[in-house]
Amino acid sequence: MHLVVFVLDCVEQCSDLLNAWEQAGARGVTILESTGMRRFQDAMRDDLPLMPSMRDLLAGQEPHHRTMFTVVPDEETADRLAAATEGGVG
Repeated sequence: MHLVVFVLDCVEQCSDLLNAWEQAGARGVTILESTGMRRFQDAMRDDLPLMPSMRDLLAGQEPHHRTMFTVVPDEETADRLAAATEGGVG
C-alpha cells in the first residue's frame, strides 16, 4: 500500500484533479481545506480571543489550499497518480 499526498494551491483545479486521479486508479480521495504556516502566522490579529480556535484565526478567509490524499495498492498506481497530477497542474 502507498499513501499519495498532494497540496493543491489553486482550489479551482480541485475538481479536474479529482477526475484525473479517479481515471488514474484512485478509488477514493480525502480532501482537507488547509493553510500553510505563513498564512497562519499572517492571520494572527490583536482582536482574537485569548485561546483562539483555527476557525477564529481564519474567519473571513477562504482557505487557499486543498490537501488531497489517497491510499493505493501498488507503486504503479501511485506513479499514475503522480503523472496525472503533473499533467493536470504542472
